[in-house]
Amino acid sequence: MAVAALLLCLCQASDWPLDAWGAAAALPAGLQRERELTEIAYQARDFEASAAHAAAGLQAAPQDLRLLQLACGSALWNTDTSSAGSLLSRWRAALAAATGLDESTRAWWQARVDECSARLDQLAELEQAGARCANRARACVAGWALALLLGLAWCRLREY
Repeated sequence: MAVAALLLCLCQASDWPLDAWGAAAALPAGLQRERELTEIAYQARDFEASAAHAAAGLQAAPQDLRLLQLACGSALWNTDTSSAGSLLSRWRAALAAATGLDESTRAWWQARVDECSARLDQLAELEQAGARCANRARACVAGWALALLLGLAWCRLREY
């Protein structure tokens, strides 16, 4: 078991920029530290850690567009549609309320919001398709069970 854990750590080690992580972790607690840790975890594809650090950073800066982007992206990667939906709404509101953005920057952010929204819609459609498929499977099993019971009852009746 320990060997498997060691191999897993070694395989994932290339994804983690350990120097950057150590430097960010050494920063004093606060918004800048959470921003850095969020970026590093997201780039390392540790979306749970990225979401946790983004949430901590968003407590200090609820309108931070980059943190909202990373938090929403992490929620999508974690297939958490409810969190992604609420984060997307917050991101849209933060973008609408943002002042000091020139038109090209605002358009760039709007394109990122639209991309995230499209991914969320796709994920929601996949979840709905999976639920429909599960319902059909349950109906099929129930149908086969009913057919089996009716067949057994018919066989019993024929014996008498």
